[in-house]
Amino acid sequence: MDSASLQHRTIRRFKPVKIDYRALEDAARATSTSEFLQSFTLIRITKPELRAAISKISGSLALRQDNGELFIFVVDTGRDIRLTEPGSNVHTFTNWNAFLAGAFDATLAVQNVLATAERSGMGGVVLGSILNDPQQMIDLLHLPNTPSITC
Repeated sequence: MDSASLQHRTIRRFKPVKIDYRALEDAARATSTSEFLQSFTLIRITKPELRAAISKISGSLALRQDNGELFIFVVDTGRDIRLTEPGSNVHTFTNWNAFLAGAFDATLAVQNVLATAERSGMGGVVLGSILNDPQQMIDLLHLPNTPSITC
């Protein structure tokens, strides 16, 4: 393993450069995931007022900058149900394994996007602090109601 691959660090101040967000989205889509279900949804935040609201929830100064991309990775088990049951509007999952697979899929995709950014000379930061107020994030992003759990 070359030493460059071990040079990861969190970047919280971004340079004013144009970012190829499509390459980052492609990296997320190309991530190896459980059963290739890709049980996550990638949301790209482009509206400044939404970015400001998310910054307030997270308390992150990094989001207050006008540059850089903001992606939110959401575990999405309902997506897989809709794909496997045509015409179904059911937003439930059948067990915790499905949820955990989605959490692992989203985590792998985040890391793949960060690695792609770093190989391109960019950097990034993962903000778990967007979960400071989950309901407010759900409302801001217009996510469906919390799925019911049937184990």
